Amino acid sequence: MSEKNDTGSDAINKLILDSVLNDYYSAGIKAEVVLDTMMTPVIADLLKEQISFSGEPVYITKEFPLKTSAKDHRNRKADYVLMDNASIYLVELKTSMGSIDKKQLDSYGEKLDNYNGKKLLDEFIELIKGVYGITDEENSDLVSVTDRIVKSLTDSKTGFSDRVSSLSKSDPQEWQRERPEQYIRTLMKENNTKSSKKYLLQAAQIVNNSNPSDWGSNERSKEIKLIYMMPHKSKSKILKEFEKKRKDQVRYFFFSDIRSSDKNDNAGELSYIDWLKENILIPLFSS
Repeated sequence: MSEKNDTGSDAINKLILDSVLNDYYSAGIKAEVVLDTMMTPVIADLLKEQISFSGEPVYITKEFPLKTSAKDHRNRKADYVLMDNASIYLVELKTSMGSIDKKQLDSYGEKLDNYNGKKLLDEFIELIKGVYGITDEENSDLVSVTDRIVKSLTDSKTGFSDRVSSLSKSDPQEWQRERPEQYIRTLMKENNTKSSKKYLLQAAQIVNNSNPSDWGSNERSKEIKLIYMMPHKSKSKILKEFEKKRKDQVRYFFFSDIRSSDKNDNAGELSYIDWLKENILIPLFSS
């Protein structure tokens, strides 16, 4: 029985690997979307291998909206948001050197030059309030706003923070992150949530993975930094110009510099990050 199971697992494993590698080389397929999804569970650990952080980096959310208009909800998305003891990191994923975009860099530059952690969070709160039609100023912190949205969708007095508290009391520590997100996904499915109203999931992740104080206060706020993930080192004039006055705020992660993890005979099965590096990232990007 175990032999059949192993054979089945190997077949599924090979199917996934072949599909991802083929998609990367297929015209018209957005490889970044595929690799983005695969890297999300281990993005903090992956970045740690090349970037020095102040303390342990924490994954906060992904596809984080950065407003580009004061008149409506138009925005650009940061692929990931991470946080350490000193900074908020906007992470941009590039799987080909040809996709470096000056307009996108200018949008990031505006945030690096004019924003801090508190202002970034406040802008997200205003965005999601606008999307859900919340116009009053009462209890406008993200926890309260998320609670109000959940209550309106469930027609219940139990909001998101109550749900998280209840789950935390009954579930093992490692489930505290996954279960509240699962609850929000179920709620969104039941309400057929579409378009920008899906920002509710980002709100829930931010509430669940950080405290408002982690983003900063009026007296002291965290600096915004950019991590640029790219296939290899670039001599792009666009990047050089962008970095010129922001050198301390921009950090780079190069897929070509990914190395296999040290293993020994007693290591057992590969961890997910090792599987990802060995079977996807190194074959795609190593020279």
